[in-house]
Amino acid sequence: MLFKKNTLAVCIISSNPDLLRISLPPLGRLGKNFTAIIYNTNPEITLTKSDVRAMGYSGPTEIINAQAVTGKIVAVAETIKHITEMKNRPAWVIFLNECDMLISDELPDVSTAHCAVIQNAVEINSDLGILMRVLANPAKFETDGKNVIHRAPAGDIFGILIRTDALISACTAISNLALGLRQEKPAQAAKMDDTSVIWQIIRDAARADNSTPIYMDRVNRIKINSNFGSKKQKSKNI
Repeated sequence: MLFKKNTLAVCIISSNPDLLRISLPPLGRLGKNFTAIIYNTNPEITLTKSDVRAMGYSGPTEIINAQAVTGKIVAVAETIKHITEMKNRPAWVIFLNECDMLISDELPDVSTAHCAVIQNAVEINSDLGILMRVLANPAKFETDGKNVIHRAPAGDIFGILIRTDALISACTAISNLALGLRQEKPAQAAKMDDTSVIWQIIRDAARADNSTPIYMDRVNRIKINSNFGSKKQKSKNI
């Protein structure tokens, strides 16, 4: 199967902007053929483009700073709404966690009948040396089931390449979900991180348009365990 460059939005959901030091530098190494959209769910911190540049990415960037503590479901929903309202919308979108490292920005040349491309991830749970070896040759590395683990798709939205047209079709239902959570269950909305419900909405809307996802047995991101190297600390400063 051939691969081609295309317009892509890389959307990162972050509750601890310090951890963007993991996800942003790989974007800088990949190139600038995409837009980085960062949703900062921590209202105690205002993330700026200067902060993003200082952490290793100087390409096109858009930042959404939450005004209240926000869970991933609402953050993803509001990012999708933002994308559908962009003047120059990307053709494809991928969501990442702040501890995810995108290792490929190439998009598969698949039929328009496919609304999304589901791929695998590798999770690293051990030391910096292993991480550097994987990064040196992300196309070829060995998994051991303990320190370097091959992860099949988890059922949530993260790591999936999704056509923007599919997001547009599902946007109203997703926005209504987020609005309902904010109004009826605000305390839960601030903590709800399981985005599988959003992925299901997208799939249902795509099915109505006679479109389906396609699975490709290849790795497009590295997931860094949140306890990698040291315990996750609450961020006070960028």
